[in-house]
Amino acid sequence: RRCLLAIRDRAGIHEILYRQDGDTIHLAGGIEPLLVVSRSRAGIDPLSVLAHIHGRAPATGHTFYQGIGAVAPGHVLTVTRDRIESDRYWRPEALPVLRLADDDAYGRAFNDLFLPIAAEYAPAGEAGVTLSGGLDSTTVAAAIRESSPKTDLTAFSWTAPELPEADESEAIAAVCRRLRCRLVSIAADRHW
Repeated sequence: RRCLLAIRDRAGIHEILYRQDGDTIHLAGGIEPLLVVSRSRAGIDPLSVLAHIHGRAPATGHTFYQGIGAVAPGHVLTVTRDRIESDRYWRPEALPVLRLADDDAYGRAFNDLFLPIAAEYAPAGEAGVTLSGGLDSTTVAAAIRESSPKTDLTAFSWTAPELPEADESEAIAAVCRRLRCRLVSIAADRHW
């Protein structure tokens, strides 16, 4: 078909950035290579900077640099002699809102949905998880333990003993005891 296709993963984990330089298209997994390959210097995109100042991301397909585009998650970039265009090939499916009887029913529904995902990502031998004192990381660690009980689980946690108001080490230690996982503490205040 005499065209180039660049397909970005649905979750947007791996970047695909591109820049046209005359009749050449440069593709990269990060912005830095595209800043040095062109004959002309990439200027700052004021609309993307303005969006950032207001707490938003650049518009879909844009970056902070003029002339450097980004393939959005779930999109495919098609490059031919005549055109460069991006089309969406995937979008998340909106599921109906759950209307369950009580909190226990919601807990069971969450387990039914979340535990298979945790089991899919937890290796059989060893796994590491970043753990704070918060609910999100604790839930992930607990799901790994529940779905893969024989996995040797290690929790990597930032601690801040010199900032008592920000230190979550007691909560982290309690989670590690309960989940039988090894704790590796990283003193955040030493790495500022």
